[in-house]
Formats: sequence, structure tokens, C-alpha cells
Amino acid sequence: MKSASSSRNRLLSYLRVGSGITLISAAAALALVAVKPSSPSLASSQEPQWTEDGKMSAAFAKHREELFAAKVGAAGESPASWADENYQLNGGDQITASNISGARAAFSAIQKKGVGKKSTTSWFSLGPTNAIYPAFLNRHGSQYVTSGRITALAIAPNCTTNACTLWVGAAGGGVWRTDKALGGGNWVNASDGSFASGAIGALTYDASHNALYAGTGEDAAAGDAEAGVGVYKSTDGGKTWTALGGNSSFTNRAIRTIAIDANDTTGNTIYVTSGRGVHGISSTTAGAVSQIPPGTPGVGVWKSTDGGANFTLAQPSNVVLGPQPGQSFPSSFGSSRGATALAIDPTHPGVIYASAYNVGVWRSTDDGVTWTNIHTCQTCGGGASRSEFAVATTLDGHTRMYQTEGDSGPAAGNPYSRLWVAEAVESGTPTFVQKTSENVADPGYATYNFCTGQCWYDQRVVSPAGHPDTVFVLGSYTYAEDHHLSNARAVLLSTDGGNTFTDETDAALLPDGTLGTDASHVGLHPDQHAFVVNPNNPNQFFEGSDGGLMRSDGTFTDISSRCDGRSLLEPELSRCKQLLSRAPTAYTSLNNGLQTLQFQSLSVNPANAKDVQGGTQDNGTFETTGSSVTWPQTIFGDGGLSGFDATNPAFRFHTYFIQQVDVSFNNGAPPSWDWIADPLFTGGDGQSLFYFPIITDPTVHGTMFCGIRHAWRTKDNGGSQAYLDQHCNEFTGDFAVQCGDWVKLGNPNSGGRLTCSTANAGCPYGNVRNGGLVGWVSRAPSDTSTLWAATTFGRVFVSKNADADPETTVTFNRIDTLATNSPGRPISSISIDPMNPNHAYISYLSYNTITSNVVGGVPQETALPGHVFSVTYDPIGGTATWVSLDGTGAGAIGDQPINGVAYDNVTSDLYAATDFGVVRLAGANPANGWTIAAPGLPVVTAAGLTINPGKRQLLAATHGRGAYQLTLP
Repeated sequence: MKSASSSRNRLLSYLRVGSGITLISAAAALALVAVKPSSPSLASSQEPQWTEDGKMSAAFAKHREELFAAKVGAAGESPASWADENYQLNGGDQITASNISGARAAFSAIQKKGVGKKSTTSWFSLGPTNAIYPAFLNRHGSQYVTSGRITALAIAPNCTTNACTLWVGAAGGGVWRTDKALGGGNWVNASDGSFASGAIGALTYDASHNALYAGTGEDAAAGDAEAGVGVYKSTDGGKTWTALGGNSSFTNRAIRTIAIDANDTTGNTIYVTSGRGVHGISSTTAGAVSQIPPGTPGVGVWKSTDGGANFTLAQPSNVVLGPQPGQSFPSSFGSSRGATALAIDPTHPGVIYASAYNVGVWRSTDDGVTWTNIHTCQTCGGGASRSEFAVATTLDGHTRMYQTEGDSGPAAGNPYSRLWVAEAVESGTPTFVQKTSENVADPGYATYNFCTGQCWYDQRVVSPAGHPDTVFVLGSYTYAEDHHLSNARAVLLSTDGGNTFTDETDAALLPDGTLGTDASHVGLHPDQHAFVVNPNNPNQFFEGSDGGLMRSDGTFTDISSRCDGRSLLEPELSRCKQLLSRAPTAYTSLNNGLQTLQFQSLSVNPANAKDVQGGTQDNGTFETTGSSVTWPQTIFGDGGLSGFDATNPAFRFHTYFIQQVDVSFNNGAPPSWDWIADPLFTGGDGQSLFYFPIITDPTVHGTMFCGIRHAWRTKDNGGSQAYLDQHCNEFTGDFAVQCGDWVKLGNPNSGGRLTCSTANAGCPYGNVRNGGLVGWVSRAPSDTSTLWAATTFGRVFVSKNADADPETTVTFNRIDTLATNSPGRPISSISIDPMNPNHAYISYLSYNTITSNVVGGVPQETALPGHVFSVTYDPIGGTATWVSLDGTGAGAIGDQPINGVAYDNVTSDLYAATDFGVVRLAGANPANGWTIAAPGLPVVTAAGLTINPGKRQLLAATHGRGAYQLTLP
């Protein structure tokens, strides 16, 4: 999911944001999701061109570039505005410590009660364990097996062909282990049953004490970087785990680094860096929250001297995020987002180094008691400047530091990311020498803008122990250079102390051992996060990205001859040849069996109950027709929502991020996707949520609905097939016409927006809960005319003539104002009763004490409790009743964000998705109490739920463990 660089205005930088409510600027990253760098300059020919997704027609690439330049712009790169805006949207400092701790406690209480008498046997993994990119869709032109985002890696000190233990941490998928890291993988999940969170941010193996540490919570300024519950320790390689006693310091935090001080022979001195993470990841990213409640532990560098029983925050100062009174928290060095890297000096006892967002690099020479800023932030300005570093002992006994830093890059008006090298950093005032140059003729160009517009998301530096002149620099993906000036510079290697680098993004050989070409080769997925080197071979490494895990073979090959066919002139040609002069000879994907895909949602073909598709974070959309092992990818990019036509089994749609929609009239065959999103960009509604709400009509052929600020509709799936196939196909279309025929429902002006205020002429909906974006749309399956819609600020609407023509005659009735107990918080889903179009179940994000309607730091309404409601609308009397289904006492669902609900009208049971799993309310009656839906689902965030009526199944789209299904009673 997710983002970065020049001529295309980074249309992908959003990805990390996860949802971008455009109140301020909606960066693509929930302060959390990122965008991708811009693609190369595009010709006007029909020859397919490389973009951040893969190959597409030059006409389409140019067309999309122009749409984004006009409607998204450089703001999409920066996570800062979105994150802080989201903080305001979801209540700011209205959130309390008990809100955060209570969410996990609420789920635990339900979990302990068991599954209930009427629950079925168990959840079943629907896969995939073998998620395949076809060569046609892969940007490298070769088939690729992928997995979800990898955030951390740790390796045992001995790594041979017979035995090499590698641990992998996934963004939402827990910890995995293989003892055959130099073989085929043979993955086993090592955290199930032990961890209270599947989100992993850090892994550290302390070989001296045979201790493995795992930090939960993913530390990145991205919209889907999920918060965790603390640190776990294992002394048997991950077979069993114990939670550290001091984990209260890390509840609702994200952990990036865990370091064990080797100078303490007991192994009890532990340093941990923490930052902010989010809760409430729904299918449409309607309102995840990343607050740090007043009175709770802050973020930054933490130290324990008793094995993790207690932690102390290093050099804290008060950070104020915004104008609301009390909107502040303690943070090491005054960082607004917390600390990132930390290292203990390998040869100078008592010397510790750390970096933190927006404040550069710091050093302590007294075991972390006091700290000095040794390199101030050089790229600050965007609000999320991240510094990373590695230290190495040089031959003269001093300590060298390799440091990188960046924020949202030049496209967002910020400085470019870069590299410095400093010698003898253990004392005094070290001099940091910049090794990066803007001049392509200079060898320092290799690290120029290496993490493009999302340095806050993917950036890392690694120097193998004992090899001080070797350093690896990891970034995102410089799409504008891919197969042109470079191979995208995703991973760079220097063996001369950072003076010159080579591009390690592509390998020389194909899997069959033949030499690859620019058109067909093996390469790394964009967005790098984790990296370890074979301790027995500094030239062999394991690399983790948004697309899973790759292993190099430990040898190198000169592939600079590829530059000769790229139409380069000097000095670009010489720079290309230098960068490609030492590429890995071979890469091997280790993703088969690593089930960590992050699904946003799942949809079922009404004509074939075995046909399921779903969009995933930065891995595209996948589809299965029955296999729970192998799912082929049908289209690349970020995958959001998807769906099938009510009567045409060959039709389906998918979305990328924001309001990008494709349709296929040919069973999702990769070459068949047609773009239909033009009106959604040019219609004046601005930018949608990161994954925006969109559906096919459950009963009417050809009709689709979606929401930005208006509700929108098409009655012919975006246009006629012949027209779309000719002009709007992503791979062959000429894009000489408008692609898509979406229209706004109701008043097409600003006064007709479901989010409007009385400041918009003709707005009939008032000022309460105005603003935000449409967060959900749902159609009743029992008629052809009833449409429900909701906004991220808590407005709820019902239209009884959504199928009316002309579209301007469609009317919406606002019903949240018809009850005194409807909360003013983001709505994550609406599940309509199949037997009654005027009855629906609605779920809410955030916490009971919050209201989204905050102006000038002052809540404009009283906060109301409730996360799940049964809502009945009376269109004749113009009334609505809202009945809370949260329950009370031991059977309550608790004060936790609910990411989605699904109603089973056969049993009248209601299911709810949470950050920790799925729960069930028998008969949708709070008197029965909420219970775990069934055993068998690992601890994982469920972003959305789907009922598969053809097979009597409940499908759960998980954020890190793929798809799960539960057979309903």
C-alpha cells in the first residue's frame, strides 16, 4: 500500500497512510501509509511503460499522472498532516489511558468466556500460502511469490546450508521461524498462542544468553502501522515466550529497536525505542487512531537494568502536538513521534547512540543517563523526518557511524534524503561528512533521494559486524529511474566506507540460471523495511519489504551492459554502468508458506461461492476459485475494496488507493482491466479515503455506488465494455476519451455533499458533524432503491430512491440526528438486514469518550458511548431508533474500536471485527453477551467481514494473516 517521487507526483505515497481524510491535506499515510515515487518520464506512444506498479500503456500512465497532479499533488507524500489531522478527527486528548488499556482488556474478557454453545468448530485458513504475481503483472517481468509486509529480521550466529535459523516479524502477522533459511524456508509461526498482538516492529537475538526478543507494534509514520502491547522474550528460539514485566510502558506503542548491552554480562540491561502506533484499521481506513493519552507513558528511548521488569524513559521533555489544551506527552529529546534507531557502541562501554523523528542523532557516554545531540536534523520541515544509522569499529579502534535521514522529499518541498559518514563518534564533537550528491556525475548520486517521499516509512542502514567499510542503505524505490538510470536503488551496497555504491535491486540471473534482461529478471519489491546479513558471509543478505522476504546468494555479477540499451547519454550512462557493476548473482523468494498478506476486504462472486477476491496492502488484488493454498494475483498495486456484479459472473472490480477503480468483464484476467475513475477525480469532490467505500449493487446488474464527499453511482459498470476495452484498458487503451461515467447523486454542487455545512449553499444537513469524507456505502439486497451511507464524522443517511433517474432527483435522509444516542465518531461499516431494507447494523471506531466534532479544540457535542448499534429507520414517519448492542457487565463488547460488522439473517447472529480478532453476538441480542466467534483465528486485526451466503461462511480479511473462513451454523 503505498508511495513516492517525481514526474508522477508520487501518486503512491499515500499507501502508507491507509486512509487520507482530506480535511487538511490527507497525506497518504495515516501518518501511516505511504505513496510511491513517481515513474519515469512517459512517452506518448502505446509501448508499455514501467511505472511504480508494473507495465501499463504509456497513454494510461500519462493520463493517471495528470489526474494525480491536478487532484492529489505533493501533499500526498507527507504523513505529518494526515496523522495530526487524524489525531484531531478522532478526539485528540479526549482519549484517556483507560480507553487504550480497556480495549485489549475488553477483548481478553470476551476471549476467556469461550466460544458459546452455538458456535461452530473453528476458523479455517483460506490462505494464501502461495500468493503468485504472474510475470505479466510483475514489474520485473518474471513470476514472483509474495507475502505481506516484513518489518523485522533476526538471524542466529551460525548460518550454514544444513542449519540457519532466521526469524521474521510481520507487520500484522506475528513472528515466524525457519531453520532452513539457506534452503526452502519451511515456515512455522512462532508467536501464535503467546502474543496479545500480531503486529511486530522489532526482533533481536542475544546470542550470549540465547535470548530472542520481539517488540510488538510497527514503528512507522504510516496509517496502518499498528500499535502493540510490549516486548516478549524467548530462551528457546521462539517455542515459548514471556511478556516483559515492564510492558506497561509500551501499551499502545510501536517498537522499532531492542538492544541488549553486552557490557552487562547478566543480559539484564535492555534498551527499547518506541513510537506511536494506530488502532482501528477498517476496510475503508475510516478513522484509525494514534493518540498518546494524557497520563500514560510517553515515547522514545527506554532503559531497563532488571531484565525488563521496569523501564525508565531517557531525557524526556513535553511535546505539544496542537492547539487543544493538554494535547501533549513526554518524549525523549522532544521528538513528536518517538525514537527509531539505537545502538550500543561495540567497543566503548557506556556509549549509546539513538535517533528520533525530527531531532537527529543523539549520544550518551554515561550508559544512557544524559544525552547530547551530535547531529541535528538536516531534513526537517515535513513533520516526520526520520534518521537511521549503523555503527562499526574501524581498524584504529574508533567507532564510525553511517547515518541516513529524510522526510517526504523534494516533491513535497522538503530536502532530499541523504547519507553521512562520521568517524570517532564515541567522543567529542564528531564531524558528519555528507556523502550524497545531487550531481549525477558524482559517485555520491547513488544515495540521492534514496527513500524518495516516504523516508518515514522505509529507511534503514546496516553495516555487518567486523566489516566496517561495508554498509547497506535501504530505501523505497526510485521509480523514475527504474530500468533507466538505475534499477531503482531500493538497496545500495558500499564496500569502501560509503564513498561509492552499487545498486542491488535486481539480480543477474533468472531462477533457471539463465541471464536476465531488463524485460525479464528477478528483483526486489519496493519499500524496504528489514535486513540481516549472513553472519558467516557478509556478502549474503536477507531483505524484507512490502512484498515479503528475499535472499541473495552471496555472490555478485556485473550487469552494467544492460545500461547500453537504455538510451542514456553521459554522464547518466557512466553512472548507470557504475551502479550496475556489482549486482547480486541470484535472488530467491522465501515467501512460499509465509502467510502474512494484509487483506483490506474480501468479496464473493454470487454466481460461484468458491470464487473469492480481495485487495491487499501493496500486493495488489488476489483471487481464488477454491484453493486455500494458491491465489493468483489478478492486478498489481495497492489493493483496496473489490466486488462482483449481481448477475454477470465474468465481471468484477478492484480499487488501488484513493478513488482509483478498474473493472474487468473477463473474469479478472490480468490484461482485461479497464480504468473507470476519471469523473471521481475531475468531479470536484477532492480526494477520498485511502481505501474508499465502493460496492456493486447486490441485485441490479451494472450498478455500482461509491463515496467521496458525495455519493456516486454508475448504472453500466462504468461504461460499455466495447468502449472501455478500446479506450480505457490499462495496457492497450488510448485514453483519448473520458473513462468512466460516474455521476453524483442528488445536488451535484457542494451543497449536496453528504459532508456539507450550511456554509455550502443549499446544504440541508446542518453544521453538526460536517466535514470529513464518506466512509461507507451499503445497498439493501431486498429492493432496488435503498442505499445507506455514512461519514467519518458520524453522519448516517438513508436514500429510498438511490436508483432514480435523473441522478439529481435522488434524495438522502439524514437519520443520525433522529436519535439522541448516535455517536459522533467514524463509522466503519453498515450491514443491512437482508429481509428489511430499513434495518441495519452499524459499527463505530475510536472510543466512547470521544467526539469527532471538535472545533478550535472544543467538542461541539457530548460524547456518546456505543460501538455497535441496531438502527431502524421509518421512512413514513421520518423517525429512527438506535439500539446499542454493546451490552453490559461480563457480556459487554467493551470500549474498543470495531472495524466492521456482518449480520447473518439465517441465525440472526451478529459478528464484529476488532483489532484482536472476531466476536459474535448470538441473536444480535445484547442479553446473550458477546463471545469469541470461534477458535482457530490467530490474534490479528480483522479489517473487514463478509458473509458468503452460497456456502454459509463468514470471511475475515485480516491485517497480516491472509483470509480466514468460518462455516456458519
